[in-house]
Amino acid sequence: MAWAQRDPQSGDWLLSLRITPRSKQEALSVEGGQLRVRLKAPPAEGKANAALRRLLVKRLRVPKSAVSVEAGARGRDKKVRIAAEPTWPEGLADPQGPGP
Repeated sequence: MAWAQRDPQSGDWLLSLRITPRSKQEALSVEGGQLRVRLKAPPAEGKANAALRRLLVKRLRVPKSAVSVEAGARGRDKKVRIAAEPTWPEGLADPQGPGP
């Protein structure tokens, strides 16, 4: 699976993530077919998941209600649903490829 795919039924984006908690800085990059997300938050008491949602809302410019963790809430590998049209940040490859 690519790091981002469209759900054929709903049209939502499904992201495949690998989380690195307790990083020195927050960052997004594509590595090995997954979106690598580095977070400052520790992986305790849901803090990393909350930080992940805040980061995706900010960087993808989508409403908070549009971001949900579909799988892997307690692990480093996660599947996240984006139920809005994101604005892909500069430096992150657009999963739809170049436009016409």
